[in-house]
Amino acid sequence: LGIPKSDIVGMVKPGSAMLFELHQNLTTKEYFVQVLYIDGSSPDLKPASMDIPACSHPCGFNQLVNLTQNFTHITNYTEACQIHDSLSDDLSNSKYLTLYNL
Repeated sequence: LGIPKSDIVGMVKPGSAMLFELHQNLTTKEYFVQVLYIDGSSPDLKPASMDIPACSHPCGFNQLVNLTQNFTHITNYTEACQIHDSLSDDLSNSKYLTLYNL
Protein backbone atom coordinates (compact mmCIF):
# COMPACT_ATOMS: atom_id res chain seq x y z
CA LEU A 1 0.00 0.00 0.00
CA GLY A 2 3.00 2.25 -0.29
CA ILE A 3 4.03 2.12 3.37
CA PRO A 4 7.84 2.34 3.60
CA LYS A 5 9.49 -0.70 5.22
CA SER A 6 11.28 1.68 7.59
CA ASP A 7 7.86 2.59 9.07
CA ILE A 8 7.05 -1.04 9.85
CA VAL A 9 8.53 -1.69 13.27
CA GLY A 10 7.29 -5.26 13.84
CA MET A 11 4.26 -7.01 15.18
CA VAL A 12 1.44 -4.81 16.45
CA LYS A 13 0.62 -4.68 20.14
CA PRO A 14 -2.11 -7.01 21.45
CA GLY A 15 -5.51 -5.33 21.32
CA SER A 16 -4.54 -3.09 18.41
CA ALA A 17 -6.89 -2.67 15.48
CA MET A 18 -7.04 -1.08 12.06
CA LEU A 19 -10.49 0.15 11.10
CA PHE A 20 -11.72 0.87 7.59
CA GLU A 21 -14.79 3.12 7.54
CA LEU A 22 -16.76 3.46 4.33
CA HIS A 23 -18.30 6.91 3.78
CA GLN A 24 -20.20 8.53 0.93
CA ASN A 25 -19.90 12.10 -0.26
CA LEU A 26 -23.55 13.19 -0.43
CA THR A 27 -22.84 15.75 -3.14
CA THR A 28 -20.86 13.57 -5.56
CA LYS A 29 -22.28 10.21 -4.39
CA GLU A 30 -18.72 8.83 -4.49
CA TYR A 31 -17.51 6.47 -1.78
CA PHE A 32 -14.31 6.96 0.17
CA VAL A 33 -12.53 5.12 2.95
CA GLN A 34 -11.26 6.55 6.21
CA VAL A 35 -8.57 4.45 7.90
CA LEU A 36 -8.19 4.55 11.69
CA TYR A 37 -5.68 2.78 13.94
CA ILE A 38 -6.14 1.89 17.61
CA ASP A 39 -2.89 1.23 19.48
CA GLY A 40 -3.62 -1.61 21.91
CA SER A 41 -0.93 -0.36 24.31
CA SER A 42 -2.51 3.10 24.54
CA PRO A 43 -4.33 3.82 27.83
CA ASP A 44 -7.25 5.58 26.10
CA LEU A 45 -7.51 3.33 22.97
CA LYS A 46 -8.46 6.44 20.99
CA PRO A 47 -8.56 5.82 17.21
CA ALA A 48 -6.00 7.83 15.24
CA SER A 49 -6.55 8.73 11.60
CA MET A 50 -4.10 7.08 9.20
CA ASP A 51 -3.19 7.96 5.65
CA ILE A 52 -2.38 5.33 3.04
CA PRO A 53 0.63 6.86 1.27
CA ALA A 54 -0.32 5.50 -2.17
CA CYS A 55 -3.89 6.77 -1.89
CA SER A 56 -5.28 10.30 -2.06
CA HIS A 57 -6.93 11.86 0.98
CA PRO A 58 -9.69 11.04 1.38
CA CYS A 59 -8.93 7.66 -0.15
CA GLY A 60 -11.47 6.86 -2.85
CA PHE A 61 -13.03 3.41 -2.50
CA ASN A 62 -12.21 2.40 -6.08
CA GLN A 63 -8.64 3.62 -5.63
CA LEU A 64 -8.27 1.46 -2.50
CA VAL A 65 -9.71 -1.57 -4.32
CA ASN A 66 -7.16 -1.09 -7.11
CA LEU A 67 -4.30 -0.75 -4.61
CA THR A 68 -5.25 -3.94 -2.76
CA GLN A 69 -5.88 -6.25 -5.74
CA ASN A 70 -2.47 -7.89 -5.28
CA PHE A 71 -3.54 -8.98 -1.79
CA THR A 72 -6.94 -10.56 -2.46
CA HIS A 73 -6.06 -14.10 -3.59
CA ILE A 74 -3.06 -14.95 -1.46
CA THR A 75 -2.12 -18.63 -1.18
CA ASN A 76 1.19 -18.23 0.66
CA TYR A 77 0.62 -16.02 3.72
CA THR A 78 4.11 -16.67 5.07
CA GLU A 79 5.69 -15.10 2.00
CA ALA A 80 3.12 -12.32 1.56
CA CYS A 81 3.30 -11.23 5.21
CA GLN A 82 7.07 -11.79 5.47
CA ILE A 83 6.54 -13.95 8.56
CA HIS A 84 9.57 -15.44 10.35
CA ASP A 85 9.89 -19.24 10.70
CA SER A 86 8.52 -19.81 14.23
CA LEU A 87 5.40 -17.74 13.61
CA SER A 88 5.00 -19.45 10.24
CA ASP A 89 4.91 -22.86 11.98
CA ASP A 90 2.29 -21.58 14.42
CA LEU A 91 0.14 -20.28 11.57
CA SER A 92 0.53 -23.48 9.55
CA ASN A 93 -0.82 -25.47 12.48
CA SER A 94 -3.58 -22.99 13.25
CA LYS A 95 -7.07 -24.43 13.45
CA TYR A 96 -8.41 -20.99 12.51
CA LEU A 97 -6.68 -20.98 9.13
CA THR A 98 -7.79 -24.55 8.46
CA LEU A 99 -11.36 -23.88 9.60
CA TYR A 100 -11.76 -20.88 7.32
CA ASN A 101 -9.75 -22.46 4.49
CA LEU A 102 -7.14 -19.70 4.54
